[in-house]
Amino acid sequence: MDLNTVYCGDCLDVMRQMEDNSVDLVLTDPPYYQVMKQDHAGNKYDWDNVWDSFEDYLSFIETCFIEFKRILKQNGSFYCFADDKISTYIQVVGDKYFHLENNIIWHKPNNMPIKGWNNFRSFAPVTERILFYSGEVEKTGLQEIYGNRSLFLPIKEYMLSELSKSKLSKQDVNKLLGSPITGGGMACHFFGDTDQYALPTEEMYSKLQTTGFFKRGYEELRREYEELRREYEELRREYEELRRPFYPLKNYTDVWSIPITSAEERCGHPTQKPEKIIKRIIETSSRPNDIIFDPFLGSGTTAVACINTGRNFMGIEKDEDYYAIAQKRIKEAQGQSRLF
Repeated sequence: MDLNTVYCGDCLDVMRQMEDNSVDLVLTDPPYYQVMKQDHAGNKYDWDNVWDSFEDYLSFIETCFIEFKRILKQNGSFYCFADDKISTYIQVVGDKYFHLENNIIWHKPNNMPIKGWNNFRSFAPVTERILFYSGEVEKTGLQEIYGNRSLFLPIKEYMLSELSKSKLSKQDVNKLLGSPITGGGMACHFFGDTDQYALPTEEMYSKLQTTGFFKRGYEELRREYEELRREYEELRREYEELRRPFYPLKNYTDVWSIPITSAEERCGHPTQKPEKIIKRIIETSSRPNDIIFDPFLGSGTTAVACINTGRNFMGIEKDEDYYAIAQKRIKEAQGQSRLF
């Protein structure tokens, strides 16, 4: 399967050709069940009413989720748009295979006129759900790498041993070093169980040596510490590369107020999502050059957002008309990206 390519066909048929653990982020807006029989303008759609029953629809969703689980990397993320009335049922399916991080509420502040809110006999639906899932890879051993305090154990054992021989308390150490006694002082860094061990400065170490203990040479101690610190940093970087990406550029909550697709952006698909919300997901839960997969690509917004954020994409769209729209938008976006 080729990167930065859209395939025209059934999503299940195409996905079964994809390799295991091959994509970093699954981001998709699957068909809703009998929600979009026709739009506010009276246009009718068949793709939202192709299942004989709601149970058949959920069976289809579950088959898709099984494939998502197979092709998604262990440290990947999965976002699924869902109608407010059926999102609960979809979550029950998704919870079988993924770890739910958030049930995000997408508030559409400009949606009320389109929905014909004054005709409802209930509160106007101006929200949608986005189920945010992960594979929960952090609980498979990577925390041990990140939180491995034993790297500095040789130095810590030496310092604690000398402290014990000296009969000094940590308060005594703080007085000796001229450090505040309250709040732990400097002694908590040199003799405590902090996440990243700190070595005393040469001046402070010299003061500790005035007790008649701490007899190891400072340069020898510093060289050992630097070697251990480099090892620690390498392991920390390894962990950061392996863990699930999550980089919210703002203080995001689980309620997103983003307008629906504007008239200028709209290109013919009745459930087209605004690029702004797709870019937010991509930039939060993937890294540059990652592979983003959308099996219900529609008019191609996910692919366009990938181009504009420096990611690779793979997409599938069954409808030939929407496939053609997506291809056109992708070519335009690729042409514009080359201008910068």
